[in-house]
Amino acid sequence: MFSKSQTGKFGSADKGCSCDEIRQFELRTFGEVDEVALKSDFGCE
Repeated sequence: MFSKSQTGKFGSADKGCSCDEIRQFELRTFGEVDEVALKSDFGCE
């Protein structure tokens, strides 16, 4: 999963993207957010 960070770089949660940024990316890209995957993969609450 990839997202654009506040600095404008693409990456994933382990590259400094916040859970909110990943949620926004998923919503824009897939039309929904997989909260179960966010929690298991990235520890998002």
